[in-house]
Amino acid sequence: MYLAFVGLRAASALAAPGLWLNGPVVSIRTWLDALALYQRGEFQVAGFQHVFGIQSLLASASVNIPNLYPLALAAVVVLRLRGQHLAPGETLGLIAAASFLFMYAHDYDLVGLAPLLSVLWMRTRVSTALALAFLLGVAVLFIPQRLLRGSLPGPVLHWRECLTVGLALWLLIIARSEGASQPRMWPRSLPP
Repeated sequence: MYLAFVGLRAASALAAPGLWLNGPVVSIRTWLDALALYQRGEFQVAGFQHVFGIQSLLASASVNIPNLYPLALAAVVVLRLRGQHLAPGETLGLIAAASFLFMYAHDYDLVGLAPLLSVLWMRTRVSTALALAFLLGVAVLFIPQRLLRGSLPGPVLHWRECLTVGLALWLLIIARSEGASQPRMWPRSLPP
């Protein structure tokens, strides 16, 4: 709750000059117009090689679907309500993966998967085979597309989406299977 309060205050402080000069109605309308213009740009269209997400993967295969924002929201709700077997860092990593998969991101935004990758590393490093499989997955996740562009069709160039789904499912399976038998890597909450 404290973090939300700090974020709200920071956003308000940054928006204050525009709100003061233009007023709230004009400022919000201008922001929404700029956002709509940005989303219509050729580099932001689903299916473009650098746009990340399930919608973009399917658009590159000529399957047009509506945005998947409701699925991102559903994933957050399910993780919050049913994620008792997950540590807070794992929940954060899975929420980041869900937001990238079901909302809008560019491939350079994949740095935001760091929470998912770090907690998956903590879970897999106990076994050499699991650790090697994880490191191979991370290497494949970050192979530069430009090395393969032109030799692979559009949908295949979106392998990162499939790999991100696989990594998220792997974390869920490991966390559920270990459950209470393993001590938690992190406490559920910090002491007061």
